[in-house]
Amino acid sequence: MRVGGIAPGISFTLEQLTEAVEKRGWKPLVMNCKNIHASVYLRSMHSILASGYPALIIFRTASGDEHVVTAFGYTHNPDEWRSEGVNAYLRSAPIVPYYPSTQWVDHFLVHDDNVGPYYTIDTSTLMDLKVSTVIGLTPPDVRSYPAMVEMAAAEALKSILGQVPDSVWGRRLQRYPLILRTTLRSREEYRSHLKNLVGYDTSRLTPDELTWVDTLPEKFWMTEFTFSPLFTGNRSKLGEVITSVEEFDSVPDQVLSLRLPGAVYLTRGSGMPLDIRVLQLASHAPMLLAAAQS
Repeated sequence: MRVGGIAPGISFTLEQLTEAVEKRGWKPLVMNCKNIHASVYLRSMHSILASGYPALIIFRTASGDEHVVTAFGYTHNPDEWRSEGVNAYLRSAPIVPYYPSTQWVDHFLVHDDNVGPYYTIDTSTLMDLKVSTVIGLTPPDVRSYPAMVEMAAAEALKSILGQVPDSVWGRRLQRYPLILRTTLRSREEYRSHLKNLVGYDTSRLTPDELTWVDTLPEKFWMTEFTFSPLFTGNRSKLGEVITSVEEFDSVPDQVLSLRLPGAVYLTRGSGMPLDIRVLQLASHAPMLLAAAQS
């Protein structure tokens, strides 16, 4: 593969590009987009951008060369009909058994070394481009892909919800389609977020209830879950699924913890019973929207 531009310039291979990324201290999460649905790589790219890290989009031009643009952000539209309307009216079954928060992203922000900086690409145009590769620029210890992690989180949620004690939010979680939002976070960032989190009913976590955060690794994927009225109305959530940045063969090994209103479920490995701890925070609360990296 030769990556070049519209204007005359230096061309390079994908291998040379990823090598350059690694020399800069990043881990290149390379997604081959040729044989996967656009929604899959868009979910991963959105998660990387929402975490405060950039991504490279490589697509084929009319000349047959491939061109790279840098994505560094996105815009969120809570009034987007497509987000729920397509699944409600036009599909017999959703592609995934939840709504990815990516469905409310209407534009990605990009730099193009030929056209100029600070442009936007709407998601429909991006899906029409012949995107061959997306490369997420993440910290060196990241090995798992956000879209796959999000599906593992959805599977873990499905298995846990049947065990949740009867409550208003427990019943709603089982009744309404979930919206999932996955970002890369640090342990200290998550601890600070939980420490300052205040529920809609003014409930919050006590210092003693936060000790379980110490069992988490330095970095992990955090999948926040909610449903449409909370997400589009005030960007609040009901909890998080924490998953490893490492690659695992099974969901139980990938998932580290799952916080629901009123309780946190800690995994202890395949075949081991869950460690369940009661929490004071028993309502929906604001999502963690600030990027992990400024």
